[in-house]
Amino acid sequence: MDDVADSLRKVLKECNFRSDVEPSTPLGPGGLDLDSLSRLELSFGLQAAHGVNLTDEEIHSMVDLTFGDLVELVEARAGGEGSRP
Repeated sequence: MDDVADSLRKVLKECNFRSDVEPSTPLGPGGLDLDSLSRLELSFGLQAAHGVNLTDEEIHSMVDLTFGDLVELVEARAGGEGSRP
């Protein structure tokens, strides 16, 4: 989990988001407070860094996740369905 978490922190930083996050940090209100454009930008960063493609529904519901949830999602999807060959 640490490698993916560190990589996602780098993606957050490259997208000009706060990168000092813990697994319990919400992506929505009370945490990173990502708006729709920010979620889309982060999804592009995930695609570039990990080859993980998120669906529109996953991008929309990202505000309900914590940073740790996102790490688990990327770990589950990396190398599997929804990622580039």
